[in-house]
Amino acid sequence: MINRYLPLFLLPALLMGCGKETPPVEAPKATIQNDRITFAGGASQLPGLKVEAATPAGPSEASVAGRLVWDEEHTVRVFSPLAGRVTAIQAQVGDRVRAGAPLARLQAGEVGGLQADLQRAQAERERARKQAARTQELVEHGVSPSKDLESAQADLALAEADHARASHRLGALGAGSHEVDEGLVLRSSIAGTVVERRINPGQEVRADMDKPLFVVTDPTTLWLQLDVPEGDIGTFQVGQKAEFTVSAWPGQRFQARIIQVADFVDPDKRTLTVRARVDNHERKLKGEMFASGLVSKPASGGVEVPDAAVILIGRKQYVFVEAGNGGFQRRLVDGEVRNGKRTLIREGLQAGEKVVTEGTLLLQQMLESK
Repeated sequence: MINRYLPLFLLPALLMGCGKETPPVEAPKATIQNDRITFAGGASQLPGLKVEAATPAGPSEASVAGRLVWDEEHTVRVFSPLAGRVTAIQAQVGDRVRAGAPLARLQAGEVGGLQADLQRAQAERERARKQAARTQELVEHGVSPSKDLESAQADLALAEADHARASHRLGALGAGSHEVDEGLVLRSSIAGTVVERRINPGQEVRADMDKPLFVVTDPTTLWLQLDVPEGDIGTFQVGQKAEFTVSAWPGQRFQARIIQVADFVDPDKRTLTVRARVDNHERKLKGEMFASGLVSKPASGGVEVPDAAVILIGRKQYVFVEAGNGGFQRRLVDGEVRNGKRTLIREGLQAGEKVVTEGTLLLQQMLESK
């Protein structure tokens, strides 16, 4: 039985013993050797390190810059074939026009000269016809020799040729032939929508102007024109489906089909032009919109890891690979960032190896402070 009455001289010693604290237990320290960090069991850093296994690389998407342009197979650019002055505008931007519809009327002096030539040719042809008919009648009655008929028929043939030439020249210009009015009508050769107009009443125009006076197109079909980097040429093939996005419709993907791949690379930009046709019946897309083309690229070997697993030191890429027994090895890799927050590792990593996806900065700081 313990004596309840202890000597008084023992009380201070007992009180002092009760006030002592247990010394804290130091956390296990990590061992760093070259590019390897090894944590002891129970290290506080381990719960903050997340790892994920590298997976075989699957198909990816190639993203290239481009823009939407008019489908040239359904577009006409109207220029003036002659110099003249605009007297009337007969079509406005946004108008639907049929093939042959008038767009504008000009007054051109050269047209007046052609109209006068046609009228002279008509008169000469009529004179030659009458002369040939009279000569034939005289020959049939034995009044004139047959050679006179041959000469008259030759004159008629020449007159008809001159008339046909004058008529064709006016017809090609779309000018009237009934009177000399110097009128020239600019017409659309296709049915479509007027999308551009660079002409005003009273304006003087020339045949050598750089830009068209009107542009008529069918906006329900467009071309997607892509500038493909030289290294991605093999990804694009005629007949292949492609997708693209535009900033006007965020989150929406539009469909296209490749119809042409250029046979040469631009020597300055080192890009190749790829053209795809776009169905635009909903009329959401507009000409000259910027676009980002997306085409599926087949897997070409290597593995994929999350972007967060890769750290950049200078111009080199590294990952931390789980090495077992609390160890993590920094390893040099050759990577390429893909769409979807995944990085393709071409060399330096095998499928199934686990890499650190959270805590890479901590591990890098530990290596730098060793």
